[in-house]
Amino acid sequence: MTTHNEENIISALNQIVTQNRYAALQSMRLIYNYVPGTNIELWLRIFHQRGKHLGLDDGMLVDQLPSYLPVDMAQWILSSLTLDTWTKVKKALTETYGIPVAAQKQMCREKLEALQQGNTPSRQFKARFQMILQELPEGVSLPAEQTRSIYLCVMNQHLAVKICGFVSSSWDWSKVANKAIEVEDMLTADHRLAALYLQNTQSPASIPTVPLQQPGSALASNLGPAPMGRQDDKRKDRFNQWVRPGVPLCGHCGKEGHLSKRCRSTRCERVNAMAVQGTTPVAPTSTDTAWAPFSHTEVGSDSYHTTVNYAVVPEASDTAAPTVTSTETVDAAHTLCYLSQKVDYREGFTLNCSILGTDTQCLIDSGATFSAISIRLAEQLKLPLDKSQKLCFTTATGVDAWTHGTTDVQVMLNGTLVNLHCHVVEDLAYPIIAGVKGLKANKAFVDFATYSIKFPGSPDWFPLGRSPGEDSSGSGSTLQVHSGNSGSSGDAPLVSPGSVVKAPKRYLDKPNDCHLVDTLLLPGHHHAYCTISGHRNTLAMVTTPTDLAAEKLIAVAAGIVQFDNYGHAF
Repeated sequence: MTTHNEENIISALNQIVTQNRYAALQSMRLIYNYVPGTNIELWLRIFHQRGKHLGLDDGMLVDQLPSYLPVDMAQWILSSLTLDTWTKVKKALTETYGIPVAAQKQMCREKLEALQQGNTPSRQFKARFQMILQELPEGVSLPAEQTRSIYLCVMNQHLAVKICGFVSSSWDWSKVANKAIEVEDMLTADHRLAALYLQNTQSPASIPTVPLQQPGSALASNLGPAPMGRQDDKRKDRFNQWVRPGVPLCGHCGKEGHLSKRCRSTRCERVNAMAVQGTTPVAPTSTDTAWAPFSHTEVGSDSYHTTVNYAVVPEASDTAAPTVTSTETVDAAHTLCYLSQKVDYREGFTLNCSILGTDTQCLIDSGATFSAISIRLAEQLKLPLDKSQKLCFTTATGVDAWTHGTTDVQVMLNGTLVNLHCHVVEDLAYPIIAGVKGLKANKAFVDFATYSIKFPGSPDWFPLGRSPGEDSSGSGSTLQVHSGNSGSSGDAPLVSPGSVVKAPKRYLDKPNDCHLVDTLLLPGHHHAYCTISGHRNTLAMVTTPTDLAAEKLIAVAAGIVQFDNYGHAF
């Protein structure tokens, strides 16, 4: 009996609470009315969250919903006997008046691309960006690479330049936004840094000015003491204004008490601008939405002069090798520079190999992180190329270059099948270069004491870089080349049916003549700069003969120079 009374009391209390909630809802509104044609799925989601926040159950939400809908939609819900639960009502409204998921994603993408941060604080811009992303249906999202690229394009470009060196391919847009907020907080601590690096070009409306006084105005007598000479000779502009007699008004900062030419803020801005112009590097820009900004040089360009001064880890790293962390990024870029140096007679340890029936040579490079393959060999064998994993690197001669992508190849090294994940690069010293990651993934053993290598499953050790009849004490490496090809230009040969030649050293043992290409005379006629030509990719000690120096009355300091790929040294 007692239990029955308690249940009646609880039921009565629930009815009282429900009636009180209904009474409270009559004097307040949960949300704005639904506007036909807008995203009803987003509106229903906000309506449901608002109701749950106030403690309304599904039945009360269904009762309150028609009062927020247009008349035709409300009549349809009230007259339908099957729409008696919140789940059914939400599903029916979404299927009838909803927007397709593909169209919602396209609309969301267009809204994001139409944003422009300008001078809006990064925290407010992040909230606006996130609000647009929340319009997508539950369980639907844009790719992380796409949202990150869009955010980098629409954010303040001054901030984008500052954070581009920190952005990694594993970051999403929120990490980019948080890094921008961090940099912005650091720059806004000083108004001079904020004016230089954050604000866009100042609009004329933001410059404080004072209206020009007409000659016949009643306030013309208050413009200051009369100058010596004619009154008409005095320039009347914003740099010649007086608040009252003896008190000038600055035309730059709008403050009283000092002349425009004595303004301290303009002098500080000029000094800072000159310092920034002399020290700030050129910022690379890009329109590729799949990557963070790298360089203005088009991928695949033949130009050897770029502004790239950093390397970026590709979107997908080698699956067979361990993931490169942030501490290994610099080392990975450095060793990749070493493997892809543009030197035609690169010395190293080689192995005879075969790819898809084509005989060639592979360089075992312990100083390279990644493996590489010549683009000529990849095109000849018609290997599939993944262009989404392009990489920018710096060669040993200081030239910035791009890879064309990656490809997976199966190399037959002395009867052993080896799988390599290679970057496709132009102008390699060898057709294939096996880096540390590829060797580690295949569990290779390299013995530098005997210059030999061994792979699992192979009982024998294979010698490195020794052709038949060659002395092991030789200082140069051997290259298989076509008959009549000296191996001094272009990539290494693909097939090796020809003769065996010995690559020259990078250091010349005997004196050689250098030829003058051009000169640059300074105005004082006591110094001159010249460009000389010599053997490509070599180091040379350049001196001037004593008889020539005595005849021309010149004194030239000797020094070591390095000739580039064109054989020029400055």
